[in-house]
Amino acid sequence: SNSSSNYNNNSSYQSRQDSYAPRGFRMIISGFDASTHREDIQSFASQAGKTCSILKIYDYKNSKHAIAQYQSKSEFEYAIKNLDNAKLNGQRVRCYNERDPTPPPDGSRSNTDGRNDRDTRGSGRDTAHRDRSRSGSRGRDKDSKYKRKRSHSRSRSPKRDRSRSRERDRERERDRSRDREERKSRDRSRDRGDRDRERERSRSRDRDRKKSRSRSVSRDRKRRSRSRDRSKERERKRSRSRSRERDRSDRDRKRSRSRDRSRERTTRRDRSRSGSRDRKDSKTDRDRSRDRSRDR
Repeated sequence: SNSSSNYNNNSSYQSRQDSYAPRGFRMIISGFDASTHREDIQSFASQAGKTCSILKIYDYKNSKHAIAQYQSKSEFEYAIKNLDNAKLNGQRVRCYNERDPTPPPDGSRSNTDGRNDRDTRGSGRDTAHRDRSRSGSRGRDKDSKYKRKRSHSRSRSPKRDRSRSRERDRERERDRSRDREERKSRDRSRDRGDRDRERERSRSRDRDRKKSRSRSVSRDRKRRSRSRDRSKERERKRSRSRSRERDRSDRDRKRSRSRDRSRERTTRRDRSRSGSRDRKDSKTDRDRSRDRSRDR
């Protein structure tokens, strides 16, 4: 019977541990009546804050338990501090952290808030009798409880470690994913900045190329115009020189013609003069011969 009860307790604890998830802050509510509805538990747990939600209601160690989840750590701590040993439908309940395997003993919070009404109702003799009976029962069951706790902790510690390791792995994975997203966003921003810079550089290069092309075109035009002007000047000079040469040749021709004419004139004059002289001489010779013939 003891083994079956331990098995049931372990299975219910296992189900409670399996229902744990790293999201939110979870609190165990135990000791309420079986006829208590979920809405009553919800209203009871919502006294600490509006982010509360009831995840599960189950049986554990012949008592009703519920898991309340808070999204705010301050509301979670407030609920554990102020709702523990409070009344739910006229019955006192215990509220503790889900990660704790067993709830803390009564009165562990403070000297005033942790007292129950049953402890204050009795007289001094009743309290002394209770303390003696408790101490005796504790002395008798000390070894068995220590062994149970030791074996229980041994059996539960790896599961707890697994859940914690899972939670740590999930948190690490979240941090890694956040780092990846941040890196991606940084890389995207860098890529965008690099793209913008490259675009600006390409635009500036295109502008410079256009300017250089326009400058080269203007230079080529100027050079062409200058060469044209120079060629025109050269042609003009050549035409002038040709015209001058023509004028000179014409002048020389005219001069040579005039010289030839003058020479011809002189030769003619000389010829005419020599002919006249010859005629005169012939006349004189004739006259002389006539005179001679007469003298004879």
